Amino acid sequence: MTNIPLSGARLWDSLMQMAQIGGTPKGGCNRQTLTELDGQGRHLLARWAAEMGCSLTVDRLGNMALRREGSDPGRKPVAFGSHLDTQPTGGKFDGILGVLAGLEIMRALHEAGATTRAPLLLINWTNEEGARFSPPMMGSGGAMGIFPEAEVLAKTDTDGVVFGQALSAIGWAGTAEPSALADCAAYLELHIEQGKLLEDGGHDIGVVTHALALLGVPMRRVIRVVQEQRDARYKLLRGYFHGEDDSSIDELEQERLCSLTLPLGAFAIGQRLGQLGLATLGAQVLSLRRRGGEAVDPELGLALQDGDTLVLSGKPEPLALAT
Repeated sequence: MTNIPLSGARLWDSLMQMAQIGGTPKGGCNRQTLTELDGQGRHLLARWAAEMGCSLTVDRLGNMALRREGSDPGRKPVAFGSHLDTQPTGGKFDGILGVLAGLEIMRALHEAGATTRAPLLLINWTNEEGARFSPPMMGSGGAMGIFPEAEVLAKTDTDGVVFGQALSAIGWAGTAEPSALADCAAYLELHIEQGKLLEDGGHDIGVVTHALALLGVPMRRVIRVVQEQRDARYKLLRGYFHGEDDSSIDELEQERLCSLTLPLGAFAIGQRLGQLGLATLGAQVLSLRRRGGEAVDPELGLALQDGDTLVLSGKPEPLALAT
């Protein structure tokens, strides 16, 4: 098979065009989910895909599925994509790179007149960031059966706007079954690195093998804290590490991270952070994020609210007691 004519320049131009929708003065992007700007981005993506003859399906959670048919309609589709929505102070590549890189693959195949055996499916997941409606990954989570559809549609933002109503207001409430997106042969997602591990190691690309789920916490903060924790451990080991592996190190004595989200009716709601006595248990609060995504300083006098997500640091036993 001849290599398809992928165009880095065309991908870059598309990224820059999309970045104008919700562009911020410092070069970032504020295109939060189910806003008018999100709707504009969706229309632009749909127009680009339609120019190649791709079909568009929108499910009841607003997930967009842009399909390029293959030669064998009986095969399950190979899917790729990511999300168009951003954080309030997001970058112009987070999420959208995975969507537009998939679009570039389809464009190159179209130019080459090539047909894949399996259909190709480009997906834009709704509310992947979780900046406006919490928790994040609602569209993908709903499609995979992790979040009940009715629960997702009933979520509200900090202004009391209901998810389902916001979806209808921008004209992207579809009728397709969300779980249909789970029936794929494979799913691939290209993403920018949100830290410096690859950069520091001199690598151009990496493959994700593990995921750390801290809902409501910006990934750049997670990466920074994980790096700090790892560096601290290396410093601890350096004094007596002489070439052997670290199987002799007691993992129960090593600090780690843990996240905790307060559900409705939790005992801690209404109490001040200092009243919980986490420090006496050996657990430290590293960050706190409100239900709507707002990061607040974890001061001891801060009153806890329903939906608060706390990131704790400590050894396994204290963390178990704290959570």
